[in-house]
Amino acid sequence: MAQPHLFRSLSLVANNDREAWFHSMKTNQRIGLADTIERHDFYTSPRIASFVQTCTVKFVVWPDHDFEPVFDSLCTHLSDFSDLKELSLTNVVITPRRARDIAQCRPLKRLLLTTCETVNLADSDLHRKWSTQALYCFKEPRLPAPQHWLSIIDISTLSTLHLDSKWCSLDALEEITMIHELSALKSITLKGDEQVIKSELLPRALSKCPSLMELRILPTSSRKPYALTILPPPCSVPLSAYDGPHYLLKSLLEEQRQLRHIRVTGDRWGGTCDMFDLLQDLPMLQTCAPDLQSLQLRAFPTKALCGSIASLFPRLRSLSFVLPLQTQAQEPMYALTKEPFRSALLNMVLSPGLQNLVVVSMIASDPIEGREVIDILTGKYPTLRNVYLHFPDDYWMTWTESSRLKGQGTQRGFLSAGYLNVRNDWF
Repeated sequence: MAQPHLFRSLSLVANNDREAWFHSMKTNQRIGLADTIERHDFYTSPRIASFVQTCTVKFVVWPDHDFEPVFDSLCTHLSDFSDLKELSLTNVVITPRRARDIAQCRPLKRLLLTTCETVNLADSDLHRKWSTQALYCFKEPRLPAPQHWLSIIDISTLSTLHLDSKWCSLDALEEITMIHELSALKSITLKGDEQVIKSELLPRALSKCPSLMELRILPTSSRKPYALTILPPPCSVPLSAYDGPHYLLKSLLEEQRQLRHIRVTGDRWGGTCDMFDLLQDLPMLQTCAPDLQSLQLRAFPTKALCGSIASLFPRLRSLSFVLPLQTQAQEPMYALTKEPFRSALLNMVLSPGLQNLVVVSMIASDPIEGREVIDILTGKYPTLRNVYLHFPDDYWMTWTESSRLKGQGTQRGFLSAGYLNVRNDWF
C-alpha cells in the first residue's frame, strides 16, 4: 500500500562539479553515474513506472556524453509513466527523436524547461505535439537562437504560460504574434524587464489571447528604477487578475471592468510604489475594477492611501501591504511619509467589508506592538476574519476568527505567534 507514496518522484541529476571532474580524471569513472543508471532502471520497471507523478532531469553541463544515454533511455520510457503530471528539464538539448519520445507522454499538468534548446527540430518531425496545461520557461543567459516552444506544444490545451526571464518573454511574445490564436490561454507571466514592457510585441501578443484572465509581470532583480517613458499602446483583454507595475495599468487596462484581484509594484527601489503616483492611479484603477476583491501593494499604509482604498473599493475583501525595507531602523516609514509607523497601523481605515489583512515586513516593530494592532483593528472592524503580521526573520503574529467563539475583538478568534508556515492565498 505504501509503494505509490514512496515512488511518486524521479530525479536524475548529471553531476559535473569540480569534485566530480577530479574523480573522473583519477578513476575514469563518473560520480553518480552507476547510481543514476540503477535508479533509472528501477523507476522505469513495469512494477514502479505507474507510480511516478513527477520526473526531473538536470544536466549541469551539456554535452555530457556519460549521462546522455541515460536521458535518451528515459525519454523512451516516459510513456510508461501512466500517472505522470509534471516533467522538469534543465540544460538539455531536445533533438527530433527526444521530442517525439516526449510527445508520447500522457497530457501533463506542468512542463518546466530551464535553459533548454531545440536542435534541428522541424514541425514535420513530430506526429503529435507535446501536451501540457502549464508551461514554465526559464532561460538565463541568452541562448544562441530564439526558442520557439509553442510550435511543438499543443496550444489547445495550454492554459498557463510562465516566462521567467527577459529572453524567454521576448521569444514567446514574438512567437505568439505569429499564432492565429491561443484560445485556451488563461494566465501569462512575463519578466518585468524594461525591454519586455516597452516591446511592441506585448499588446499584439495579448490580443491573440481572447480567454486571458491573469496577467502577471515579475519584478526584476535590478535595484535601479525603470526609466519608463514609453508604454505599450492600449490593449484591451478581459482580465480578472493583474500582477505588475501600477504605472502599466492605464496603458494595458483602460477598458477593463472585470478585474477582481490586483497586486501592484512600483518603479522605486525594490519595486516600491511611488506614493504620489499611486494615489493618482487609484481612481483610474477603480474604473477598471469597481468590484475589486483583493489588493496587494508594495507600499506603506499611510492615512491617505488607506482612506483612498476604503472609499474607492468598498467591496474589497483582502488587503495586503508589503513594506519596503529601509535603512533607518528607528522610523523607516516616517522618513518617507512623515507618519509614525505604529500610529499609522493603529489608525488604519479599512473597507467596510474587509475580511483579510496582511502586513509583511513590519520593520522597526515588535510582537507587542503587533498584538496591539490586532486588538485595535479586530475590535474596530468586526468583518475581519484573518490578520497576518510578518516581522523580520520570518516571525509571524496571526489572528484567525473562529465560529466557536462569540466574543468581541480578538476574543472571537485565536492568536498565534512564531515561525509559522503561513498561507495567505487570498491574493
